[in-house]
Amino acid sequence: MAKHKSKEERFAQIMEAAFICFSEKGFDKTSLQEIADMANVSKGAIFYHFENKKALIMALIENFFEKFINDIIVYFKENQDKKLIILIEDMFKNYMKSIDEIDKYFKLILEFWSHSAADEDIHNNIIKYYGLLTDNISEYFKLAINRGEINNYNPKHIAIILANIMDMIAFDYMYLSKEIDIIELKDTLMQMLKSWLIKN
Repeated sequence: MAKHKSKEERFAQIMEAAFICFSEKGFDKTSLQEIADMANVSKGAIFYHFENKKALIMALIENFFEKFINDIIVYFKENQDKKLIILIEDMFKNYMKSIDEIDKYFKLILEFWSHSAADEDIHNNIIKYYGLLTDNISEYFKLAINRGEINNYNPKHIAIILANIMDMIAFDYMYLSKEIDIIELKDTLMQMLKSWLIKN
């Protein structure tokens, strides 16, 4: 006899199936029935947890960004005694190593952004989490400035610039030039950041 799945297990299955379907086909071309089939649940099970497809998209945004932001916060907290420039270099190094795995996540992020232009709720949700991300990162730039490690630039602006650099590296690598030497790119980027951030 098949094991009866709990509500939590069905919810997790639906979220994972939606993540895969939306990443592969986009929001508009994915039906709730396709998500139900992939999750091996009924369409009614989806409506038990979500009012409609938009509610499922909003839940994915929250789940994705909360995990991503939490990982960043934990990483910086566990390594806050290191010099900031070393933290940034380690972060970019790990990012470059896993960039092929990031592909499906980045495709979903592009879907988030493309729909945010037409839907105010999605837009506001993304802006909220993007703000939380840059606010948390900027706290460590404040710390580095107070320790005299880096130049006294606006910490929030530095966080926004670095977040956008990471996004553009992923976009360029995935959609324009996969032949790029990603390690060499990281080294060039770090040379530029050191010349810009580190106090002489």
